[in-house]
Amino acid sequence: MRCPREVTFTKYVKRLTSDQVEALHNYRHRGKGNVGVAAYGATLASLGRSGDIESMRTVEDWMHEDGVQENIFVINALLKSCKSLYDLERRLQTMKDLNLSPTVHTHTVAVRQLMQHNEKVAAKLIFREVEDPGTPLVVSILPACDNVQEGLSIVIQYIITRGKDYTNSLATALYRRCTTLHDVELVDINYAQYSVSNPDRKLLFSRFKALVSTGQYPQALREITSHSLPMIRCVPHLISYLITSPYPGYAKVAEAHRLAAAVDSHRHCEALLYLYSTVPSCRDKVVRLFKTIPPESRTPAVLRAYRTALINHNLFLLV
Repeated sequence: MRCPREVTFTKYVKRLTSDQVEALHNYRHRGKGNVGVAAYGATLASLGRSGDIESMRTVEDWMHEDGVQENIFVINALLKSCKSLYDLERRLQTMKDLNLSPTVHTHTVAVRQLMQHNEKVAAKLIFREVEDPGTPLVVSILPACDNVQEGLSIVIQYIITRGKDYTNSLATALYRRCTTLHDVELVDINYAQYSVSNPDRKLLFSRFKALVSTGQYPQALREITSHSLPMIRCVPHLISYLITSPYPGYAKVAEAHRLAAAVDSHRHCEALLYLYSTVPSCRDKVVRLFKTIPPESRTPAVLRAYRTALINHNLFLLV
């Protein structure tokens, strides 16, 4: 049974958003090495949520120094720190060597890590081994599907055979896989047929992006109005679509300026710079636009777009 001090520490470290390693370091010294797996698990989970992979490696080394054996919750946290397929296989093998039973969360994290390395076949094999997948696992496997139809078959089988709800998160993941208007319409039909939820803002925005990416520009504009989607988030996607649209250059720029005028933000400047880089008549607008962007808004992505526009317009002296 854990001592009250360790229970208190695990609750404390879960609330931290930074300095978790320092907190564990101080706790180790006060506890004279008697640090249990719960304290390490809580620290690793907290670091995993913040994405601090290097600190997770440090904590893992301390855990081995203290002779603490991993449990399934520690394994789940460590899976998030895998930088390669070798690391992932090593973590899963450790779980088997310790005779630990994987949870649905274990499979979900493993699938997500495999998808980061584009290992679709391996991800599907893990998914098929799970008898009762949860919604997060189903959402995680959808990017491994070759098309929307395959993803829909997985979702429909899941909600019918398991008696689960067709949640907004499932539909959102499917909209992200759409490559044609037919795909969008298929997801629309199945959502209307099986879902008992009202569409949330995240789902509506994913549908909007699917319409933009499939070239349904007028319909995407109507979606903004009908669902009151935030223009500040929609405008960059609309301008990005204009770059490859079949409209003449002057029409693209005029439409982009109309969209930009509707928002009081600089989030669309990256897309606008890329648009300028493709239109010869916008040579003078590149530097003029960049000067209006505050220094704090000049992100690496904006600087890359600016550099591309300068090079495309032969403004090499300003690069």
